[in-house]
Amino acid sequence: MSYIVLEGGDGCGKSTQALALVDRLCSDGRAVTHVREPGSTPLAESLRELLLTDTGRDIEPVTEALLFSAARRELLTRVIEPALARGEVVVAERSFVSTMVYQCLAPVEAADRVALSVVVAMTESVYEGSPWPAAVVVLDVPPDVRRARIDPRGELDRIESRGDEFAARVRDAFLELAESEELRRLVGADGFHVVDASGDADSVHSAVFDAIAGTLTREVAE
Repeated sequence: MSYIVLEGGDGCGKSTQALALVDRLCSDGRAVTHVREPGSTPLAESLRELLLTDTGRDIEPVTEALLFSAARRELLTRVIEPALARGEVVVAERSFVSTMVYQCLAPVEAADRVALSVVVAMTESVYEGSPWPAAVVVLDVPPDVRRARIDPRGELDRIESRGDEFAARVRDAFLELAESEELRRLVGADGFHVVDASGDADSVHSAVFDAIAGTLTREVAE
C-alpha cells in the first residue's frame, strides 16, 4: 500500500499530474484511489465549499486550520484508510503540508498566521491511528508560470484571490519546509521531494514518477 501526496501552490499542475499518475499506476496493474483535499467525502466537500468559494468570507485563522483538519480527518477515516487496507495506492492532491504552508507560514500579516506548533499538534491528532503519507511531492513553479496557468481560469477561489505576494510566500514556504526537520520527522527523511513543474506535462510526470519510484518499490517489497 502507498499513500502518495502531490503538493504545491495554485497553478502548479497538481490535478493534471495526479490524473497522469493515476493512469500510469492503473496501466501498471495497480488499484488506485484518487482524492483531493479538502474534499472527496460528502462532509469534506461541504467544508471545501465553505472554505474556498466565498471570497468575501472572513474566517479566523485557527478556525480555518481546524476546518481544513476536520475535512482531512474525515477523508482519512472514510476513504484513505479503507483504500490502503484493500491494498490500493492512494494519490492525494494536498495534505497537512498545505495547512502548514497556507495557514502558518505564508500569510503576510502575523495576525493571520497560526503557530506551526499548533498545526503540528492538530496534524498529529488528525493522523492518530492513521497512516502518514509515504511520499510527498511538491510541484514547484516560478511566478510567471503560475500566473500564465491561473489567468485563464477567470474567477479565483478564496485562497487564490489573496494575490501574487501571498502566492510568492506560498512557494517560499513549500521550499522552506523541504529543509524542515519538523516535516522530516512527520514524513520521513526520504519522503519529501521537490520537482520542477514548469515544463510540459509529460516531462513533469516523468520527474514525479521518478521521485516516488523508490517508495513504490519499498512498499511492494514489504
